[in-house]
Amino acid sequence: MSVSARTTEFDRRGLFLGAGAIAAGAAIALGEASPVAAAETAPDGRGAGTDAAPDATPVTATIASAPVTGRVYRHATMFDFFSEYASAQPAWGGYGVYSSPSSYLWTSIEIPAGALIRDIEWYVYNTSGTNYPLWARLWVPGSGTLNTPVLDLTATSGSDVRAFRGTVPSSNYGPFPPGVKLMLGVGTSGSFNLQVNGARVGFSRGAGEVGMLSAPERILDTRSGNRIGSGSTRTVKVPAAVAPTGTSAVLLKVTALSATGSGALTIYPSGVTRPGSTSLNFTTSTIGTTVLVRVPSDRKLKVYTSKTVHVLLDAIATIG
Repeated sequence: MSVSARTTEFDRRGLFLGAGAIAAGAAIALGEASPVAAAETAPDGRGAGTDAAPDATPVTATIASAPVTGRVYRHATMFDFFSEYASAQPAWGGYGVYSSPSSYLWTSIEIPAGALIRDIEWYVYNTSGTNYPLWARLWVPGSGTLNTPVLDLTATSGSDVRAFRGTVPSSNYGPFPPGVKLMLGVGTSGSFNLQVNGARVGFSRGAGEVGMLSAPERILDTRSGNRIGSGSTRTVKVPAAVAPTGTSAVLLKVTALSATGSGALTIYPSGVTRPGSTSLNFTTSTIGTTVLVRVPSDRKLKVYTSKTVHVLLDAIATIG
């Protein structure tokens, strides 16, 4: 394929932004410039030798629903979908892919070990005037069928790409045995009037990813006030800057100091009964440890102590 044909194809699919990017791609294809030399400026307009703004992005809008606190998401794009029938092929339609001729389009999503499937969202362009089914089924190793349902929705007809989101019933969300995958299917009309733009799956439990904070963030220091009294509980709210929406847990460094005697600390999410286990056993000497605590939707944690003590809490990482 010639350079002009390649750049024309890239431009048609919106994979390059602007003439400058297309020219850079053509130069790289001809061996006239390296990828590093072609990207001399950072996304925020500063030189590549300086750090770009962490939130610099050309993306200004998305139809994706807001993430739910405590869930981790996996995504499939339009090019991850394939046709069910051998005679059909996924075709590019401008907003996504459709099956030509008519067939079912499917993609698979890995289910992390022990995770629960909580919500599924499809992005579909349907201007056909007809409603089409959206399926979520399980593929089980050793089985040639997709008969185990997770969630079924309908892509109604409209004028643009739209999001169709559903909550998975508790009877269907798992957990599932090792190796089971989630299959997402869309019935198509065989024309560009119904296109799959992508899909998103939300998991809870077992699907978290660790994100280290750039520096520890102190969320509690009782030395600026009173110690936590013997046999009492204090509520701490994790700042949104530390645990944004979608965070399922936080890794804390816990320090106990200036205690009136030997005792124990327990840190746990609000809204649940205090567990019988302890997070830190302490004496009158300063002592610390790290604990992983689930972050509830209100971002409030409880700190219980059996003896009067000063407590420091520093967030060092988040999960999910």
